[in-house]
Amino acid sequence: DSSTSTATKFEQMSIEIRRGKGLGDTWVKMLMVSVDIFFPRLGLLAERCDVGIGAVRGLERLVPGAGCLEGDQVKSQSA
Repeated sequence: DSSTSTATKFEQMSIEIRRGKGLGDTWVKMLMVSVDIFFPRLGLLAERCDVGIGAVRGLERLVPGAGCLEGDQVKSQSA
């Protein structure tokens, strides 16, 4: 649906995932990254990517040059 913003799609999908028994923030993040990798045209993570710093190196390996790290984060991860 091109009339729905990516932020709205992200929020709607997050709500639906959380409805599952035992599915919380970690599941939402994992599934949203998986959907974004499989369906990049949706751009789900283009505006919002709630991923902890511990996952950044893995994301950089999956999508090199995606800009997951910014500013001071780059410095702390390269140390």
